[in-house]
Amino acid sequence: MLDGAQSAARCSKELPRTLLVQICDLVIGSSGKPSPGGRVHIGEGELPIRRLMQDVLDAGYKGLFDLEVLGPVIEAEGYAPALRRGVGRASSLLGEFGL
Repeated sequence: MLDGAQSAARCSKELPRTLLVQICDLVIGSSGKPSPGGRVHIGEGELPIRRLMQDVLDAGYKGLFDLEVLGPVIEAEGYAPALRRGVGRASSLLGEFGL
């Protein structure tokens, strides 16, 4: 995973080609959690979501955000409740950034 400085530099480099940013979280791999790479709701995984979002916005991104809601954890919860919960969390996160 990229550290803060690497992430910010990568966002700045890739911004001109970026049309959409997908928001999701995932488990990198630990005991008792979904398999490595398993997607989970925002805030339930191991990605530094707030820092990554800040890097994207600091790089000047003004485009669309797409909530990614998929994977075994989501399927087990059921898509309707998972979508409601995911949209709520994504809305809160985007609101923290004034979006």
